[in-house]
Amino acid sequence: MVSSTRQVIQGMDALQTELRRLSTLRLERIAKPIAEQMVTSTKQRFIEQHDPQGNPWTPLSPRTVAKRLGGSKAYTKKGQLRKSAVRRMAAMKILIDTADLMNSIQWNVKGGQVAWGTNKDYAKVQNFGGPAGRGLAVNIPARTFMGISSEDQDYIIDVVTRHVSGGS
Repeated sequence: MVSSTRQVIQGMDALQTELRRLSTLRLERIAKPIAEQMVTSTKQRFIEQHDPQGNPWTPLSPRTVAKRLGGSKAYTKKGQLRKSAVRRMAAMKILIDTADLMNSIQWNVKGGQVAWGTNKDYAKVQNFGGPAGRGLAVNIPARTFMGISSEDQDYIIDVVTRHVSGGS
């Protein structure tokens, strides 16, 4: 009985020692690489045109495509798309007309807390969907670019695990 009590006490002492060690870890050391990865991952979604779960974004509406092509200038007198318009159409990316939104993604670390996002007013409606435009007459489909993918989650767990175990 004394032997098992001694083992429990030793186990408690070891646990307290480990908890003290964990409480001294500097989370800001791992916050920056995590924040940088989240920005990289978010920007990659613009390039790959999908949400954090890998689902493709809703395609551009015909109206948006026509606007980007330059309206009637994109068509021949016979009403067919010009070759240059066809090339532009093939290269069109959702949410990357000017790339302002994608390029506005930034990160911030304060203490051990990570934040990333954009200061663009229109980002919310693009990410979550909803009414937009004059009189809120246009319904924008959600094209989620913010979030944590399973790959992001694996990365975060790996960084934290290495840090906690003393590997970084």
